[in-house]
Amino acid sequence: RTGIKKYVASNVYDLLNDAWRNNLDIPFTIEHAQGAGIDVFHGIYPDVTAGRTMSRNINDATYNIILPEQIALRAAVMKATYTSSVGIRKLPHKDSEEYRKYQHRIQEDFDEKGRSTGRLRDIYPVPINPVGTYLREAAAYTHLVVTHLDASNPGEEFEVVIGYRDKNTGKERPYSPYQEDLNELEPVTVKFDGWDGKAVKQIRLPKDLQYETRLYLAFLDRTLAPVAMATTGPELGSYISWIKLP
Repeated sequence: RTGIKKYVASNVYDLLNDAWRNNLDIPFTIEHAQGAGIDVFHGIYPDVTAGRTMSRNINDATYNIILPEQIALRAAVMKATYTSSVGIRKLPHKDSEEYRKYQHRIQEDFDEKGRSTGRLRDIYPVPINPVGTYLREAAAYTHLVVTHLDASNPGEEFEVVIGYRDKNTGKERPYSPYQEDLNELEPVTVKFDGWDGKAVKQIRLPKDLQYETRLYLAFLDRTLAPVAMATTGPELGSYISWIKLP
């Protein structure tokens, strides 16, 4: 109680204002900044939350004390080789026996279950474009934190989505966050070679990453945003950083 008492205040405005204006050494979490994919306007209903969950709207949670452009590094967090969803939304993907085996491996090896329901999460290829680029414009993030580098296996390819086509006409279609629109789309994908996810757990410097890993991260650099950090496992300290941390 004594240890945290100095961080407790009945007047949140004064506490936040003092910490921000006077550079007090007090870390804090801002609620309105946890993920563009569940934003009430840019997520896919009903798998959304009621608030504005993007760094662009950070001032909504800070009484305008902190503005988005004042945050030096606004990072979006994404899984490296797949994306998961526990709701009822369905993203366009190519179904096959091979992909179902891959999906099952990821679900089991990386505990991809809903925390409250225990329901297995759906596993999809990472929708780099146009979903990732759409959310980049929505959230105004500047960097990426890429997780689950250890989810890859050597000799196992993985797909990423680089566009959508209309199922009926074959014409390129933009992304819009509505399930009825997504139901009419099919993905355009490219494949990347996997790497040794077990070996990557021992790596702490970017220069020591395997060629396949560096190639894929360079693709993310060019397509979405510069990679600032990547995680190599669930343990504290299991990460690689491209930036100098305090």
